[in-house]
Amino acid sequence: FVDAVVATLYKPVEDTPYISGGRTRAWDATARVRVEAFDELSFDAPSATLDGHLERVSQAAANIAFHVGCAAGEIEAIRVAGKLHDIGKADPRFQRWLGADGQSDGPMAKSGTPRHRIEAARVAAGWPRGGRHELLSAHLISAWLDPDDQVPWHADLVLHLVMTHHGQGRPTTRVVEDANPPSATATVEGTPVRISGDLSIMDWDQPRRFRYLCERYGYWGLALLESILRQADQAVSSATEVV
Repeated sequence: FVDAVVATLYKPVEDTPYISGGRTRAWDATARVRVEAFDELSFDAPSATLDGHLERVSQAAANIAFHVGCAAGEIEAIRVAGKLHDIGKADPRFQRWLGADGQSDGPMAKSGTPRHRIEAARVAAGWPRGGRHELLSAHLISAWLDPDDQVPWHADLVLHLVMTHHGQGRPTTRVVEDANPPSATATVEGTPVRISGDLSIMDWDQPRRFRYLCERYGYWGLALLESILRQADQAVSSATEVV
């Protein structure tokens, strides 16, 4: 698989391709924030609606995949993964953590919450410490999928890319104690889906999925596919133009 993509992207001769980020801010040593908060949220980014963020990431990821040289099936899987990767953020607790006030046009994907208020906001919202929104995203997608349907993209690849877009899911994603989980509801490709928002439920199919995809694409090939979605997500979150 790797040999089929544009060679200069993984064997640079004189330069290493990169995407420049947005503005940086001076670090405030008094604003201590848990690592998980920055792994979950882009607090330095402007507030953004969930639908808008998903659409932009989907387009950016598909564009990167096309220019890298991925086949049509992989491009479509990456596009769908980009469109669905953050739907777990629709959990009402996560929305409260983001500071959604019900006046925005739908659920939020990003927050401008000051750093010194992030941990207090999480506690007040009821989101469990260390909880992973991408786990809920994968549960929602799995509930939406009909095993008897023939889909035009590879379901295992879509689920794996969603599970790994923050570096988890290789092969498992962290679960946490979740005493009183609410229902999580999202619209997946036009279909309303409702599941338990329980963040203590492990996706035990992910290890099998990970092994299968490693065998299909190779270790480096799968890592390349993962990096496409992660780069698109980070670029869009940083308001960086992807061309």
